Amino acid sequence: MTPFLQLALALALLITAAKLGGYASVTLRQPSVLGELVAGLIIGPSVLNMLHWPFFTNEHLGETIAQFAELQTQMTMMLYTSQQMNGIYGSLYRSG
Repeated sequence: MTPFLQLALALALLITAAKLGGYASVTLRQPSVLGELVAGLIIGPSVLNMLHWPFFTNEHLGETIAQFAELQTQMTMMLYTSQQMNGIYGSLYRSG
């Protein structure tokens, strides 16, 4: 299996686990993000490397997933900052 397919399969597995964790969390009357975070911690890159599944043979798969997670964190921070800046400048424009 090519490294790209291994990465796509690992990301699909992580997203599916996160959605299932979010659903389980909502059924327990908790925020869905809590279940998604717990699922991500349980089946994260370290667990994917520790299980030694036969279809995950790329030794850099965990590092690649960790880099994707870091990129996603940076993008989330940029979006949050832009939302806050829009709120600040929007109130300045309204006040004249």
